[in-house]
Amino acid sequence: MSSWRPASAARGTRVFVYRGPVSAWCVVILACVLAACSRSTAASSDAAAAEPAPDLSKGYGAAEDVVKAFFVAAESEDCAALAKILILPDAGTLTPEGCEAITHDFTESKAHLLRITESKVDGRDKRVVLVSTEVEYTKKKSGSLHQWVIRAEWRNGIWKVRF
Repeated sequence: MSSWRPASAARGTRVFVYRGPVSAWCVVILACVLAACSRSTAASSDAAAAEPAPDLSKGYGAAEDVVKAFFVAAESEDCAALAKILILPDAGTLTPEGCEAITHDFTESKAHLLRITESKVDGRDKRVVLVSTEVEYTKKKSGSLHQWVIRAEWRNGIWKVRF
């Protein structure tokens, strides 16, 4: 017989603990889910490990160039250029609606890249360079400065911006 019974807890709170047999099916399903997750994680890390890291012995110029190209394309509403240099969160392609959303934000705020202040390799992934920038919003007459850190990633032999 199984039931939900209150367990001892701090005063004023109730914690219920299931005290009964655990179904073997629950254990099997949990094991399958964990195995599937570990396989997909291993496959993605194997693919990333197979791609050689970029040669950064000459500095971060190429990674910084793709960040500059991102700002130029966004400010000029060049969707074709944005599609070539962006890595989207869902790994899909840049849709016309997505492009318009990005370029609208830039044109509405009048965001403009002033300078790159620092670039460094991300400590978690040697194929990623974190590019620190100073961006000016000139929507108001007295523009305001903001610090943006943009992630440049080495993908398939070229630098791209992770958005």
